[in-house]
Parts: sequence; structure tokens; C-alpha cells
Amino acid sequence: MVDRKIELVDKLNHIMTANGFNTLSMNELAKRANVSRAKLYIYFKNKQEIVTAVVDRHLKFINQQLHEDFKSTVTDYVRIKLNQLLLIGAQSPIFRTELKQYFPELSIRLEQAYHTFKSSFLSVMVKLQNENVIIQQIDFENLFIQDELMIHAAFSHAIDNKFNLEKAQKLLGNYLEIEIRGTVNDQSLVANAFLSNQELLKIIWQELNDTYVSVISY
Repeated sequence: MVDRKIELVDKLNHIMTANGFNTLSMNELAKRANVSRAKLYIYFKNKQEIVTAVVDRHLKFINQQLHEDFKSTVTDYVRIKLNQLLLIGAQSPIFRTELKQYFPELSIRLEQAYHTFKSSFLSVMVKLQNENVIIQQIDFENLFIQDELMIHAAFSHAIDNKFNLEKAQKLLGNYLEIEIRGTVNDQSLVANAFLSNQELLKIIWQELNDTYVSVISY
């Protein structure tokens, strides 16, 4: 049976990630989550409790990534990059900015977890370089920053109606494939690596679509 509170937190996470939360009243949050105001108050006394639940959802995902086992293969390299795409896409600038301004303690927790993920990610990249899965010349710290800029720009353009979510998805998909092909030692393994990660890719696109369609539709 689906936990109704978890289901509601998922919806509120999508809403707050794309829109921020400062300008959204409890009434507006209930409306966008498609629940009654009374039902929202059953689970949450105020907006701070909602924001805390959303941050906890992010922290849970990050913690799961830190404890995943990865093999030194191109398939798992693609899986790591896909999870990175999801994490960056879910860390929208507006949400992080408002969190820092209005709930600094929660912001510190989230930023610390994000930097822990980044450090772990970079350590895995070094391991993959040492085991000749990916080429030695790549500076993955700079590439991580480039990924952040690209992912946020794609969704910002979708929010501003410069192009739709389908185009943003296609743009990021092409970008990721080009990046993977440009960083692995054996490009012949890339196509099968993406095929092996198709289910994860579907989950990621659905999560990001559910997030950013919430702001585009209003």
C-alpha cells in the first residue's frame, strides 16, 4: 500500500524544486498538489514542516547514492552519470537559494550532503580512470561544474518557455551521450551501456518531468 504522506511529499517536492516555496501559501501548495487544504494540514502543521520533509527526501536519495556499489564498467559509469543528472536536476537554484535564505540550518544540511556526494562522485571517477574505464586526461571536477551549468540551463529554458520539456530531455540526453563517448576508453561499449540503463533512464526522465511540468503548467 502506498504511504499517502510519502506520495504527498513527492508531489510537494516537485512543486518546490521547480518553483521555490517562499511565494507559495499552504492554500496554493494544496491546490498544486491536488489535495484539499484540510488534508494538507493533516500531515503538515506549516510550510516549514513541508520544506523539512522535502529536504529529508533529497538527503535520503543522496545517502542511497553514497552506499551504492559500482563496478568498474562502462555500464556502471553510465549509471553513475544518470544518478548525477537526477541529483543536479533536483537541486534547482531557486530552491537552494530560498532554503539558504529562510531555513539556513536545513540549507547547511543539504549543501553538506551535496558536497559529500560530489566528493564521492569524483573519487569514483578517479577509480574508473585508474582502471582504464575512462581516459586519464579528463578533469572531472571541471566537468561536474559544466554538467551543473548545462542541466540547470536546460530546465531554465523550459521554464521560460524557450523550448518544451521534451526538447530539454533530448538536449540533455544528447549531451550526456556525447560526454560519455568522449570520456570512455572503449566507445564500442557505450550503446549497450545505455541499453542496460534504460529503466533507470525512464525513471529519471519521469522524475524530472514531474518536477518541471509543475511550474510550466502554471
